[in-house]
Amino acid sequence: MHYKTFLQKNSIGTIRNIANVCCVQFSSHSTHLLAFGSADYRTYCYDLRNARAPWCVLAGHDKAVSYVKFLDSETLVTASTDNSLKIWDLNKTSSSSSSVSACSVTLGGHTNEKVGVGGASQFVLALLLFFYFFNFPFVLGLTLHLLLL
Repeated sequence: MHYKTFLQKNSIGTIRNIANVCCVQFSSHSTHLLAFGSADYRTYCYDLRNARAPWCVLAGHDKAVSYVKFLDSETLVTASTDNSLKIWDLNKTSSSSSSVSACSVTLGGHTNEKVGVGGASQFVLALLLFFYFFNFPFVLGLTLHLLLL
């Protein structure tokens, strides 16, 4: 059986996005939060208990979001190929529209050398969700490391 077909058949869910997914981060502060940066200049945050729609969409970068990281349960940092870093207050987000006002700080001038996983989008998310829900932290970490090389 083809590996991609195996993952799709055995996955408990798939998060779809129109644009390519450039990076993925699971929160170490919550067992059910996930954020990913996208080529459409946005960051999507999901509660995996209800993955039909993002609980917030962070908009404000001028190019693809290539890195996301939960700093704590209420703060997310994103980096973009527009050479900026943004720190987001997740308490100021809205589930009904893009949360531009949730940006607390914008830092400019960094250089961005890694652009993430590019066109893998749904396959990478299905793979990550499979490893996450079946509790394979070593394989998940190794997969992310290899994808970001």
